[in-house]
Amino acid sequence: MDHNLKDAMPSGSSSWMTAAVALITLFILGAGGYFLYLYAGTILQHGPSMPAWLLLLLALVGGAASFFSPCSIAITPAFLAYLSGGSASSKETAEPSRRSLFTTAGLVALGIIAFYAVAGALIGALGNVVYNYLIYFIPAVGAVFLLLGALILSRRSDVLAFAERCNPANRFYERHEAVRPSTQVRSKRTLLSFGLAYGAASHTCSLPIFLGIMLIPLVAGNYLLAALSVLFYGSAIALLILVMTILGRKAFTSLRHIGPWLMRATAFLFLGTGIFLIYYFTQNFGPYRDSGTLAKTAIARSEPTFQLTEGGGATGYPYMPRTIVIPTDQPVRLAITDHIGGCLLQTIFEGLGSGGRDVQITVPVGKTVTISLYAPHSGVYQYHCGGNMYSGTIIAK
Repeated sequence: MDHNLKDAMPSGSSSWMTAAVALITLFILGAGGYFLYLYAGTILQHGPSMPAWLLLLLALVGGAASFFSPCSIAITPAFLAYLSGGSASSKETAEPSRRSLFTTAGLVALGIIAFYAVAGALIGALGNVVYNYLIYFIPAVGAVFLLLGALILSRRSDVLAFAERCNPANRFYERHEAVRPSTQVRSKRTLLSFGLAYGAASHTCSLPIFLGIMLIPLVAGNYLLAALSVLFYGSAIALLILVMTILGRKAFTSLRHIGPWLMRATAFLFLGTGIFLIYYFTQNFGPYRDSGTLAKTAIARSEPTFQLTEGGGATGYPYMPRTIVIPTDQPVRLAITDHIGGCLLQTIFEGLGSGGRDVQITVPVGKTVTISLYAPHSGVYQYHCGGNMYSGTIIAK
């Protein structure tokens, strides 16, 4: 009897081992996804010459790459803690919880895709100037994460329930949704909102991938392929959410005996995420603080001047033009304008600096920065954005 009871109870070492394996698997999955993100753009530049089946495969790769973009890396731990921490503890509720995993993944992925789709439609209809306003979602989402972290840490999360009850839109929705219990409706709305917030906070890295996958078939006039590409893109995100939520629940369930500490850890993850998002925004999208940079790059007006635009056309590829021809053994000016962001806002020109060094420049969204390039000899030089995601060619003659 005692022996059977002992077998039925999971040992502490077994719980820690399960949690460790789940966390290590999550880390490997994240590292592999980030590697995929770095090379997604390099593959995407060959999109116009791809057959339909290969473009759909690329949409799957692009969805996975977007989920692990550098802009998402600070959000993902808090995201997993949120989705995984609420797993059921009793046997009666565990089975519905497992069945709801697919709904969870689908709703969050739908929220992410909805944000990208609306952003893409606005950019297509009104031009890239829309992007200059989309970036303000980043500090807004950061502020929400800070509020959530502070409320959880101070044990005042009941304020959120009160705010939701007082929201007229929620009351209207629940009055017209008599088929389901209000708690489930609220849960589904929360998951969809979390997906929207995830998309809003990570769009500076991921939106160019989404636009590229969507615009390549649209420019060719293949609207069905464009819709299928978006569907495949969203399916990849939903599958990753499903896998990572299962792994996250394994880790959280195994460590359930330290539940109060997990709540504090989740609160600190939310606070750290909010601080990172606001810091990222102020460093990259706020006023261009380094006024000396423009002075240092000012060159005599007699030098030839060229223009490079990121996000300047509906070609499905950020850099325009992709090939620039410059004179050899003569300094030239290159004015870089960023309309769409992404790639950590960096562009790197290989071997075109003084002494053959690389030139790296950071251009805030909506700004133009002028740099000096110098090709010591004839040949082909490469430029690419931060992380080597998108690239182009400079030919010196």
